[in-house]
Amino acid sequence: MNLSKFFPCIFKRPKHRFSKKNGNFEFLNSIDYHGLTTFMRALFQISRLKNLFLLTLVLFLFSDCRPEEEQSDFVTVRLKINHSANGKTLVRDQFMFQNAFGQLYSIQSLDYFISNVKLRDAAQNQDYTEVASYHLVNALQNPAETVIAIRNVPRKKFSELVFSIGVDSIANSKTDQVGDLDPGVGGMAWDWTTGYKFFAMTGRWQKGTVQKPLVFHIGENFNYKTLTFRLPYNGGNMFDFQKDTEISLSFDLNEAFQNPDSVNFENTFDVKSGPTGSARIASNYADGLFKLVGVR
Repeated sequence: MNLSKFFPCIFKRPKHRFSKKNGNFEFLNSIDYHGLTTFMRALFQISRLKNLFLLTLVLFLFSDCRPEEEQSDFVTVRLKINHSANGKTLVRDQFMFQNAFGQLYSIQSLDYFISNVKLRDAAQNQDYTEVASYHLVNALQNPAETVIAIRNVPRKKFSELVFSIGVDSIANSKTDQVGDLDPGVGGMAWDWTTGYKFFAMTGRWQKGTVQKPLVFHIGENFNYKTLTFRLPYNGGNMFDFQKDTEISLSFDLNEAFQNPDSVNFENTFDVKSGPTGSARIASNYADGLFKLVGVR
């Protein structure tokens, strides 16, 4: 077989030589050993590329066969609250807010409880209720973006968001508690009786050139108010919580002093308890203090 026909770079054309042994001419293939080395290297590289190709093909074919990562049955829902009055973000100690009577006032402190947060499936009469759901909010700490994280919410559809302003009667009957109900946290436990302030605002209002104090400390069980917000639709007539979700809420402080009962600071400026003055503020904050802005 004449290998030079197939691999001319290795096997040179046949040469004639005279054999002294038998007196005949013999045809010998002269081998180019440099070309042979090059050829063997080429074969080795081809073999490596072939193996690499096969490995890549196997990985590609089996990549879709891996089991999918398990998806959690729960998501986190964040309530993001923007605190304002007169459409202006709350600021400490600035006379830049006006009530329904045009009276200028400033804010020194503003704290309140949000409790018993629920997501409700009204059609099925089923609720998800956060465990140990008591959140003390300092509205002046981060007024434009106060965030409350509600964890371990079932991945399903809900139609309503529900929460209360204040502390329910069971928790309000004692103060030997922990977390945001710890009486040493935030100064929201009464110092003269058992229980908590639900809504506490201090500030000053201005009459001419004179500044006068404002104190609104609202508590007691009859002022515990529950608010319900209809969630926007994104799955039938419900909102489908299939991922971590943010619910945006607005908080308008002026609504604590108006609608349905407008508060004149001339005669209502120091309210610390009792059904008369405190009930007026509580009925106001139950109606319009919070509004649902959006869900995403």
